[in-house]
Amino acid sequence: MAGADKIDVPDTTSREALAWVERLKSGRMTLADRDALRRWQRQNPAHAQALAEATVLMRLVAEASEGLTETDAPIATAYSRPAALERRYFLGGLAAASAAAVGYLSIYPPLALWPSLTEIAANLGADYTTGTGERRNIEIARVAVEMNTQTGIAVLSQQPAAGVQLIHGEAAIETRGVPFLVKAGVGRTLARDAKLNVRYDGTSACITCEAGALRLMHPQGNVGLAAGQQIVYSSGEIGKVAPTDIAVATAWRRGMLIFHNETLSYVVAQVNRYRKGRIVILKDSLAQQRVYANFHLDKVDTIVDQVQHFSHAQAFSVGDVVFLS
Repeated sequence: MAGADKIDVPDTTSREALAWVERLKSGRMTLADRDALRRWQRQNPAHAQALAEATVLMRLVAEASEGLTETDAPIATAYSRPAALERRYFLGGLAAASAAAVGYLSIYPPLALWPSLTEIAANLGADYTTGTGERRNIEIARVAVEMNTQTGIAVLSQQPAAGVQLIHGEAAIETRGVPFLVKAGVGRTLARDAKLNVRYDGTSACITCEAGALRLMHPQGNVGLAAGQQIVYSSGEIGKVAPTDIAVATAWRRGMLIFHNETLSYVVAQVNRYRKGRIVILKDSLAQQRVYANFHLDKVDTIVDQVQHFSHAQAFSVGDVVFLS
């Protein structure tokens, strides 16, 4: 889709649209709500698009589809008196808008609730993959590679050295004296006798040196890492080498997730890699809360309750999707 055809929808707008569709689905819409929705829709073209996206999302979630049937249903007035207001009027219009939004959503999924076509295409090039909650041990050119959940890896050619491309996800690599190249995004990390942890989300990469020494080669420059150091980079910039807690960076290999003073948005993004469905934060102020937490991955079903408890957030679920507000 050309840039001129794409209407950028801020996260706050998408969240407001989800709230509107959830209220429509609930059957609790009042006449005052109806008028407020119409005003909100007319404020900005992005609002109409976000509403279409939210409708598609709710229809894709199994339990939501039952609530979004196009049937007449009375809506209570602000004074709790029934009024013959047809939901078909709203939902029919939203369904029409949804059809136009499907192509957009396949490329720009709202709130990252499902993989984009770009991510799916990239994963097709992977030689090894893991699913949600799955870990896998492989060996490439005598180098041990442990793949974390939701990870895709492609094997590189032997020139200038054997190696892998981390398409997405996370991996721990032990080279055992063999020169080995790890590509993640625009960066290439060369290790010879080292242990490293690499995480890449499609936008930024994090390299942690557990033992030995590493050499990161990036368009912005080359950087060396020693044991106990970490660096984060993206396509446009490279961060500073900094000391890190190895136990925290590699906790996933011990069946743990450990967070020290991280934002709730970062915590939720990491947790979402390990459980079916997703947790979605609907308030920016909530997303920026700082968090100290330890989670056991063998009890992943209890993580949502823990997050809700320490964040003091309210939660509602649509299928496997949990919204925090």
